[in-house]
Amino acid sequence: MFNIIELRMFENDFLEERLKSCTEELMRLNLRRRMGSVEKTHYFCSLRREIARIKTLLREREMMS
Repeated sequence: MFNIIELRMFENDFLEERLKSCTEELMRLNLRRRMGSVEKTHYFCSLRREIARIKTLLREREMMS
């Protein structure tokens, strides 16, 4: 997991790839939760926050250009 300061150092391409991988991971976790086999429930919140941070950065950069 990256914080906002670390995310700002990356290029858009990396951020888009990271967004895709985080989204896929969240989908897999949701599937496992429905099946009843998730131990680290705090990971959902961390993933959702990272997705929100990445989307915010990408939107900021879009608005600036």
